[in-house]
Amino acid sequence: MQRPRDSSRPRDAASLVLLRDGPEGPEVLLGRRPASARFMPEVYVFPGGALEPQDRAASGLPESFTGPPPGTDAATGDLYPALVRCALRELHEETGLLLTDGPLGDPADASAAVWSSYRAAARRPGFGGLSLVFRAVTPPGLPIRFDTRFFRADAVAVEGRLTGSGELEDLAWRPVQALGALPLRRVTQAALSAALGRQPDGASPAAGEA
Repeated sequence: MQRPRDSSRPRDAASLVLLRDGPEGPEVLLGRRPASARFMPEVYVFPGGALEPQDRAASGLPESFTGPPPGTDAATGDLYPALVRCALRELHEETGLLLTDGPLGDPADASAAVWSSYRAAARRPGFGGLSLVFRAVTPPGLPIRFDTRFFRADAVAVEGRLTGSGELEDLAWRPVQALGALPLRRVTQAALSAALGRQPDGASPAAGEA
């Protein structure tokens, strides 16, 4: 018999704050979670999701990671490559976009569908373009909990057409200065502030509401 998941233990997760320059200043990619979602329904979030077993395996493509910043906790440091893979996988699954790092060069054996998409495009995944900027853990007592590491990346390295898979609705690039009318959770605002190099407002990079 399969044991039920211990809801008191948060699942490791990764989210990607993807930024680009727009006519009104910085823009960020956001989508709305469906009303039927069990976790944070009908709020706008960055692409992201829970760490999956496939994320722990090498992609089969050239991999180069910048590494976590100094002072990063040991658990995050140990999981760093898997979290980066998770962030790029979720980006592709939820938006159809690839974050690349130049031509692929020699053929390689991709170990998952998302990496096959990079191989088909003859592009290297941009693992090194991600930087860890924020961490938030869902408070105890909730039925679904995540330990989410937020990464920042520059959309100049993004390729593909914004399509989406239905996991996020109303996907669009939005001016940062015009986000006031959107339903955003505090943790999303704090992670965005951290990605922009601002002091997160009222949230700790080690723990917060997620």
